[in-house]
Amino acid sequence: MIPGHLISVYGVLEPSLKRVEESVIGLIRAEIIDLNALSVTSRLKSAESIYQKLQTGRYDSVGALDDLVGVTVVMRTRSAVTAAIEAVKASALQLIREHGSTVVSPSDFKYREPKLIVAPTSGLVSRHPELVGLLVEVQFTTALQHALDVATHDFDYKGRDYEWGKFRLVAQLRGMLELVDNMIDNLEKSVPLVSQATDVPEGFEVAT
Repeated sequence: MIPGHLISVYGVLEPSLKRVEESVIGLIRAEIIDLNALSVTSRLKSAESIYQKLQTGRYDSVGALDDLVGVTVVMRTRSAVTAAIEAVKASALQLIREHGSTVVSPSDFKYREPKLIVAPTSGLVSRHPELVGLLVEVQFTTALQHALDVATHDFDYKGRDYEWGKFRLVAQLRGMLELVDNMIDNLEKSVPLVSQATDVPEGFEVAT
């Protein structure tokens, strides 16, 4: 049961969050238009989700959350993800901090999608002081990793339980897709090796 005071706070905050969401996603789309993003979507964190996060004890108030507004940028490849991140960092959005890759042991399976925590442009905030302190989490991902997110949304950390096996299986799938992403980025280099390993049927060009 969500406390009444949290519902009231959210009701007051929601119009400002929507203004921030509209402004930030519009600017991001404009900045990466030449990079052929597959999708740029956004969402507002629900009152229920906020309550669940506050229950972890890591945040002392709604204002301490940096993902009340979330934007997901889906690019075709990992190299395109890098280009999109740099484009957003160079935009008029205020960059608060950056969450890059994480340290991973060779025997671990772990994939961390890079994120930027941004604030609306200083011009928008100056015109609307009520937006001060409202942050947006911008997550960048590849088509393959995003597809896995969608497919396992109710299977791992957002599921009804916290079964170790589910977490491990999703981590293994992420590791496999990370390998595939790397292969796609290096497709041109890999094609000659594939062609050399087998006979090619008539009618196909052979990479040299």
